[in-house]
Amino acid sequence: MVPVPRAGTGERASRAGYPGEQRAGPERPGAEHRERAPVSGEVVLGYDGSEGSKAAVGHAVDLAVAFGVPLVIVFAYGQNPTGGVTGDVKRAVEQVGESMLDEARGLAVAHDPSVAVQPEVVDGRPVDALVGVARRNDARMLVVGGNGHGSIVGSLLGSTTYKLLHHAPVPVVVVQPGAG
Repeated sequence: MVPVPRAGTGERASRAGYPGEQRAGPERPGAEHRERAPVSGEVVLGYDGSEGSKAAVGHAVDLAVAFGVPLVIVFAYGQNPTGGVTGDVKRAVEQVGESMLDEARGLAVAHDPSVAVQPEVVDGRPVDALVGVARRNDARMLVVGGNGHGSIVGSLLGSTTYKLLHHAPVPVVVVQPGAG
């Protein structure tokens, strides 16, 4: 270590990081080598058919393929806050969700045919659903599109992306429209 004067004291202190200083490391004697546990889990993509979520598909596929894990594509819907959901409405929304997931699967496979896709329609608010799927699958990360509703509607209803950034148990990748 190199002695460095302490400001205003006239004393010298040791400070690490100077040229010639020996630090412990994997190639140096006395260094400890710790094995890191591999990161597990799928890449989870939130998909709602918006331009942002369409742009996010390619990025999510690239990440899943690079990590060698499946891509879980989630379409989430919540109950109508003003009156709940009847059986007919629920079936109709689930059909829309299945259609959205078919579209997303098509985009994913077109981007890279080697990706393993696991579609899920989840009855729940998007943030709760995505956080729940991420936890259940011990996800590596969440990928979502930005600007799903636009700035005015998003600010009135609350932004799914903003909430995910604050509640997700894993890193969140946000892809803006046009970034695909």
